[in-house]
Amino acid sequence: MSCILQIKNIKKTFHIKKSFFDFKSRSICALDNVSLDLIEGETLGIVGESGCGKTTLGKTIVRLYRPDEGQMLYKKKDITFLSESRLFRYRKMIQFIFQDPLASLNPRFTVGDIIREPLDSFSIGSKSERNSIIIKLLEKVELSGEFIRRYPHELSNGQRQRIGIARAIASKPSILIADEPVSSLDVTVQVKILNLFKTLQKDLGISIIFISHDLSIIENFADRVAVMYRGKIVEIAKSNELYNNPQHPYTRALISAATSLYTTRKKEKIYLEEENENSPKYPNGCSFCSRCFMKAKDCPEKKPVLKEVSDGHFVRCLLV
Repeated sequence: MSCILQIKNIKKTFHIKKSFFDFKSRSICALDNVSLDLIEGETLGIVGESGCGKTTLGKTIVRLYRPDEGQMLYKKKDITFLSESRLFRYRKMIQFIFQDPLASLNPRFTVGDIIREPLDSFSIGSKSERNSIIIKLLEKVELSGEFIRRYPHELSNGQRQRIGIARAIASKPSILIADEPVSSLDVTVQVKILNLFKTLQKDLGISIIFISHDLSIIENFADRVAVMYRGKIVEIAKSNELYNNPQHPYTRALISAATSLYTTRKKEKIYLEEENENSPKYPNGCSFCSRCFMKAKDCPEKKPVLKEVSDGHFVRCLLV
C-alpha cells in the first residue's frame, strides 16, 4: 500500500495572554517536530493524555490550524501552506469528525440540512438527486430515512455521532480524522460506532486517523498506534507490537492504566507522578524525565530522538 499522507517535522505554538490587559504572553508548544505517515486504507491510532497535542495535530492536518513549520504532503502534493481558495479542494478529501456530536451539529438545521451542506458546497449530485443521496448516507450509518426531518436535540448521542459521520463521508473523502468520537458514548454504543467505522472503511476504502486518550478503545481497532506526550511522538508501532512489547516508559504506564475487554494478559502496575507548576523542568533533556520511573543520569540533560528499535517500531527514549 502507498502512503497517502506524510507529516514531516510539523511545529505549532500557541501564544496565550492571561488577560486582555496583560501585554506579555506565554508560549505553549502544542506540536514539536511531529512526523507521521498514513498508509492508504489503514487505521492509525493517536493516543495520549489530555493536552498532549492529539487534537491540535488533527486540526492542523485539516488546516483548521496553520502550522508554524514543517511539511504536509497529501498524495505527494504539498498542502502545508495552501491558500484558503486552494484548501477547498483538499478539505473535500480529508474530513474531520468532532468529539462532541451535539456541539458540532447546527441546532437550527434538520438532519437533512446538515448532511446536505457538503453536497451543496462540493456540488455533489443535482438538486433533485440530493434527497436520495442523503437517505443513502443515512442508511450507510445505519439510520433510516425518517431521520431526515429531525433536529439534533431530538436524537441520542450515538445517533448524533452517526449524523456527524454521515456528513463527513458525504464528500467521498479519502481520509477521516476522528477526534475521540466515542468518548461521550455508552460502552455498548462505542462498540457499535467502532464497528461502523470498520464497515465504512471496508466499503469506501478510506484511511482513518483515530484520536483517543484511551488505549483500550483502539487496541483491536487500529492497525498502528502513535503515542504522544507534550507535543512529541514518543513511540509508534503496529498495534500488536505496541501492546505486547511497549518500550517507552510513558507507553508502559498508559497500558498499565487501561482496562481491556479483549485481552487477559497480565499487566504491570505503574503509577506516574502528577505534573504541576512546581514539577522540575529539563529544557535540555527528555520532556518525560520529571515523571519517569526509569530515569537515568543522562535523561535530564540529553534530548532523545525517535529511533527504530525493530521493524516499524520507533521509540524516543535514551534507555531503549
